[in-house]
Amino acid sequence: MKVGRRANGRLDARPSNQIRFDEDGRGYTHDRGITSELDGVRRRKSGFTGRRLNVFTTKPEDSPAVDAGLSLWDLDLGNRIAMATNQLPRNGFEEMLLWTKQGTFWQYPINNEAGLEEESSVPFHEHVFMEKHLSEGFPSQGPVRHFMELVVAGLAKNPYLTANQKQEHIAWFRGYFQEKQGVLEEAEVYNS
Repeated sequence: MKVGRRANGRLDARPSNQIRFDEDGRGYTHDRGITSELDGVRRRKSGFTGRRLNVFTTKPEDSPAVDAGLSLWDLDLGNRIAMATNQLPRNGFEEMLLWTKQGTFWQYPINNEAGLEEESSVPFHEHVFMEKHLSEGFPSQGPVRHFMELVVAGLAKNPYLTANQKQEHIAWFRGYFQEKQGVLEEAEVYNS
């Protein structure tokens, strides 16, 4: 008999699989500790093992074959190829060059009024002094007039709207209050 070292210190590290003799010496029993009680919990069967129930068919025979176009993997491959060919800029200079080519960056020499060509002929006072548009279509006093004065003050301070867009806002409120004039007169808030 050849005596040698085992490659792994123990063959099975779980004490439940090791044999222990009874006190009377007539047989053996498996270890009855906490580990043997938990063996049933540890040895749960997977839902994927065992015999198939054939509840669901693998391919529906009655439905016609549908061509879905590109699969998810084809779309992912296309996105990866696009990312590989469209390299991101490596530094700030390349980023500015890219923005200039796309038209999202200022053209040189710098012009602070770029994109405002349609507003070049509109005088400044038409942007700021807009109370003249409240003279017709709105009451001279009351809550509606007070509301519209606040709207005009807000529009006068808005640099992002053109003068025509500001006048369209006022015209929309004029139409709205004329449409609701009957309801407002019943509530005694629309004083003509």
